Amino acid sequence: MDDKINADQELRYCKLPFCVRWMLIALTGRGEENSLLRSSDIERVISFYGFPNRPQSEEKIPVKPTRLVMQGFSALSPLMDLACIRQVLLANNFEPAVSQPGVPMDVILDSVFADEPPREAGSPVTESFCYERLHFLKWADKAFAGIRTIPPCPGTLNHASLLWCLARWVVRGCDGSLNPDFVFGIDSHLAVLNGLGILALSVSLLETETVLLDMPIQFKLPEVVGVRVLGRPPPLSTHVENVLFVSKFLRQNEALLKNRFVEFLGPALEHLTITDRMTIANTSTEYNALATYFPIDKITLDYIHRTSPSLKRSENLEQYLRISKLIADDPTPDLVFNEVIEVNFDDMVVNICGPYPMVYRTVVEKFPQEIRENLSKRHGRRAMYAADITTTVTYETEGQKFTLGHACLLTACIPASANASQPMAMLACGLLARNAFRHGFRVSPYIHACMSLRGGLNAFYLREANLMNALSAIGFSLVGLDDNLLERQVFSPPCLTAEIAKAQLITCGVMSGTHTTQCCDVILSATTANFTCSPPLVIAYALAGNLAIDFNITPIGKSSETGEAIYLKDIWPSKEEISWLQKQVIYPAISREFAKEIRSDKDWADIPTVTGASYPWDPSFTYMQRPPFCNLVPKPQQLSQLCIEGGHVLMYLGDDVAMHHLSPAGSMSRTSPASRYLSSLGIEARCFNTYGSRVGNHHVMTRGMFEHKYLNNRLVRGVGPRTLFLPSGVETGVYDAAVAYRSRNIPQIIIAGFNYGIGASRDWAAKGLVALGIRAVIARSYDEVHRSNLACCGVLPLQFLKDESGEKLGITGHESFNLLLGKEIQPNQVLKMQLNTGLVFQVELRLDSFQEIDFFSHSGMVNFAAYRDLTKAMV
Repeated sequence: MDDKINADQELRYCKLPFCVRWMLIALTGRGEENSLLRSSDIERVISFYGFPNRPQSEEKIPVKPTRLVMQGFSALSPLMDLACIRQVLLANNFEPAVSQPGVPMDVILDSVFADEPPREAGSPVTESFCYERLHFLKWADKAFAGIRTIPPCPGTLNHASLLWCLARWVVRGCDGSLNPDFVFGIDSHLAVLNGLGILALSVSLLETETVLLDMPIQFKLPEVVGVRVLGRPPPLSTHVENVLFVSKFLRQNEALLKNRFVEFLGPALEHLTITDRMTIANTSTEYNALATYFPIDKITLDYIHRTSPSLKRSENLEQYLRISKLIADDPTPDLVFNEVIEVNFDDMVVNICGPYPMVYRTVVEKFPQEIRENLSKRHGRRAMYAADITTTVTYETEGQKFTLGHACLLTACIPASANASQPMAMLACGLLARNAFRHGFRVSPYIHACMSLRGGLNAFYLREANLMNALSAIGFSLVGLDDNLLERQVFSPPCLTAEIAKAQLITCGVMSGTHTTQCCDVILSATTANFTCSPPLVIAYALAGNLAIDFNITPIGKSSETGEAIYLKDIWPSKEEISWLQKQVIYPAISREFAKEIRSDKDWADIPTVTGASYPWDPSFTYMQRPPFCNLVPKPQQLSQLCIEGGHVLMYLGDDVAMHHLSPAGSMSRTSPASRYLSSLGIEARCFNTYGSRVGNHHVMTRGMFEHKYLNNRLVRGVGPRTLFLPSGVETGVYDAAVAYRSRNIPQIIIAGFNYGIGASRDWAAKGLVALGIRAVIARSYDEVHRSNLACCGVLPLQFLKDESGEKLGITGHESFNLLLGKEIQPNQVLKMQLNTGLVFQVELRLDSFQEIDFFSHSGMVNFAAYRDLTKAMV
């Protein structure tokens, strides 16, 4: 227990949800100098969560994680700004290495080559579109303390698997103190760590940059909803269905869970494995929860002990967690939640979906009766009408004669979707195949049964568990690394197809996965009706050969060894066997594979290593250029210098202007300013790539601002990236107008309506305004994340007072604007805006904290951090 929590607070601390305890200890256990929370802050947090039914005002606390985890090239912008700060130190004759990341950061590069055209075999990595960015990241990996780069891996482990391997639970601070691992990142997959009991939050890219520059962010304390899990899953359920059942329940309660922490408890948690929990935690964005958290319990501890490098290390970790009261030994703890809801596995049923559309569900036990009823229906979306339900077709192959009736199976496929690639599902498939093979069962040769191994994960799980051969032995084809291969191989023998058509036989196909409808057009060419179910049930139906089978009363067949009738329940793998195999084989195998893959990437090894504390920016690079957001003399400015005099409106926008309206994204129009710029460098149009790939080049990104074909600017007619250059009255492109304003030293502003900056956060929606020369935005309301981003970048967020707007005030956008800040400003201060027409109106200053005022007075947080580091170097 942390020393800053006194005896009285400790009693209330033990009533707090575990996710709140984790966050509180992570913020207070960093030693006296590095602690983010004062005693009064700790009391505010404990009181906020200890009395959830008491009316409370919004509470914000300073928050900084113990670690950042970034995917792909999302780490570029923060690290490039940090590299610029080092150049400022060097230019002022100070040691550049004074500037270091504020927290450690892991950079996962597993999929960086996925979006670029394939290189010719044997071509060097220097010809890759990714080379310039990887060159910079390899320098950063060596130059900055605490940066760990996970190179592009050959492909067996996907991004989620790598996150499992990077789980730490407890990290050691610079002063030697231990702290729970509190993780920030921008990747939605980061949420899988919450399933391991590690609190991980997805934040905006500029918020990650704030903490990388060693500054906290202001975090609004969320309420916590408890989810009590009860009951027991039905016998034929798989872990995939357990996950889907819980996730569906959470989605149905989206209104309750939105912007809250969700924490699981209850006796039935024992039925959810580690991978189940991580998968459920990863669905938090589907119901807009901030985090879906599973406290550490005996299942988590077992996982920790099995994957830890040493027993002593895992025992020390457990001891620390117990002392900090971060382990949920009691499945029904007496904790204080804002609300508690219950999900009961007794309400769960195993479904099969189809035929069209796939949203129609039927309980597996009732499915045989449903099939028979559908065969008698002439009309309706589920009709599978058969004029004579006794019709059969005889087919002879490989010396065997088969009699096919209605609802016979012709295709059984397991694509490599996220649903099917869950480890427990793959192990269940392999064990079911092994058990069936032991009794001599095989899929009939006229049934096309196949499994896709795309991405390598399916093959990895089956190979490590020694179950790959079992699937081949019962007749399942392992068709390679691509779902397209699976689709192309769905076929029926021509002679059988002709007989089926002649007899008007109703034939079926069955597949697993969540996006099976994408493959339905292919399957429909061979079958009449198609259904989806869990991967092990696909194998069970393939062995039975007919979807009308009732597994409870009809055997799969007779054992070749004993001659006894074998039912599905006799060969269905137990959950205990699947769980044991995952613990004993899969967890250690993933850890070994991770250690092997991060050392085996040849492309990463072939990138030249650049040494030195300062990065040598190469002017010939077109993906990477030194950012313009850090001045060589980053001193704070007087507020009189930051006032707006004679400002002109660059864009006059309406309501609900989203991030993607503002920030460049996707491919470039061939007539856009960005395309013209790249063409001027001699780059062919086929090599332009996307805005996202060139996020490290501000010349490209600035030219892509407001490049949205449906953007409505009230200064001009029509839609698109056009505006009016007011001094001349000429309509022109947004970028060209901004350049003209900057050349005349005319401040630019944006006027907008409600919900300015909504949608998925993009840092360039704020950074791009700075690069264009925009000084302020006046809106009726803001998306909170974007408002904060504007403050971080030094753009002044102003807000019309209640019931006021540009239209109501009669503002046309052709006026010039004057804003005087005075000698000092306070958060949320009311200011006066004066127009050249004589109109004066009030606006609220939406700098909500003194930290944001500091950022603004330094023209952005990067300059603020540079000035701070310069001051530190002078001491």
